[in-house]
Amino acid sequence: MNTVFRIALFLGALFLGALSAGGTIPLVAQENSAGVEIVRRFNLTLRQDGRYAGHQQREVRLWLVASVDPGAYEGEILVSENTIRDLRTVASLMESRDAITMVHDGERLVQRSGVPVWQGIPTIPRGLAGGAAGAAGAANAENREWQAPAVIRVQLPDRSVAGIPTVVAYRLEGVETYRGEQSVRIEFGYRLQWPQSETQLEEHPAAEMFRWADLPAEGFTLRANHQGTIIIPVGGGVPSLHRTNVEELITAPDGTKTERRGFFLTWYRNVPHTDGITDDLVDRLQSLRVPEVDVGRDELNRVRLSIRNLQFVADEARLLAGETHRLDRIAELLQTVPEATVLVTGHTADIGSAESQVSLSVQRAKTIVDALIERGLAPGRFRYEGKGGTQPVGDNTTEEGRAANRRVEIRLLGE
Repeated sequence: MNTVFRIALFLGALFLGALSAGGTIPLVAQENSAGVEIVRRFNLTLRQDGRYAGHQQREVRLWLVASVDPGAYEGEILVSENTIRDLRTVASLMESRDAITMVHDGERLVQRSGVPVWQGIPTIPRGLAGGAAGAAGAANAENREWQAPAVIRVQLPDRSVAGIPTVVAYRLEGVETYRGEQSVRIEFGYRLQWPQSETQLEEHPAAEMFRWADLPAEGFTLRANHQGTIIIPVGGGVPSLHRTNVEELITAPDGTKTERRGFFLTWYRNVPHTDGITDDLVDRLQSLRVPEVDVGRDELNRVRLSIRNLQFVADEARLLAGETHRLDRIAELLQTVPEATVLVTGHTADIGSAESQVSLSVQRAKTIVDALIERGLAPGRFRYEGKGGTQPVGDNTTEEGRAANRRVEIRLLGE
């Protein structure tokens, strides 16, 4: 295994065309991009204590951009879930949206803050980054197998999230044609086991990657087997296919056993700078004459539309009739970017309890989503959430400030 020179890439943020002849990768995204987006979509069948417990569709989306500090990265991990078979048919309530930070430690990107994320998978031989000759040479090499440490994100039955260390075994199967393109096929597999002793953890190959606070709570046991396939174009670039088959058995502290079987798919995308998109949307807004809608970029370079001073029935999620024109125009605007997933976030003024504010903001975000769907936008494009009064843009002690805080923001995510 030590004859294979490897690069460990955080979360599979794999951009082989950007690799150089020596050293490790200091960046996740290509230099001409604003960041990287990685999307994992899970399709799982659930059984609890041996009985069928439903079907789970979950999406975990990571958005990561370089920070101002050299070698540092910041971003968000967004999770949505439904118990239906096809997320494309309905709008999905966001389960969580959390900030994360990473740092390049000289060998790989390692998580520094935030909820647990995947680290170190896939780890790919550098020979596969050398174009057709390098890939063919690697495919014909005697040493076609290697191993590398990783940390795997697992959602436990109590909805908590853990990061579990493991070692991933890879096997290079060879060069083949995939969707009309010469590509390299890699098979991989790993097991997840919990609990592990303190000595095992201290001596684990992934000891420098996982955080002790991210390990499962006491009382959980886990036995899992994940196997999959990665297909990478010979000429370099992001994987054409990354599929992982899942078999998991988790026992909760109360003895309840949850079994998951199915698969998840992972997509990778370099995110282009959004200046052109932003300028185009601003021009369209002006031509459509939409009042009190601002277009810009958020702190993670995502296009953001802020709809100010929305008129709802007091303390309700019902829009007043006067908002019809603005929603018609916003729907027209979103039709011009049909490939984008749309995140709708509701905000309220800081009046009443925090719990009631969040509940109302979620309901109002859903009202906007429903209104846009009625105007012809596909339901599966939408994710929605509510932040209550926790992110004010105006002074809550004045009527003008409270009106500014009663807003809905629309962010354009990737495909």
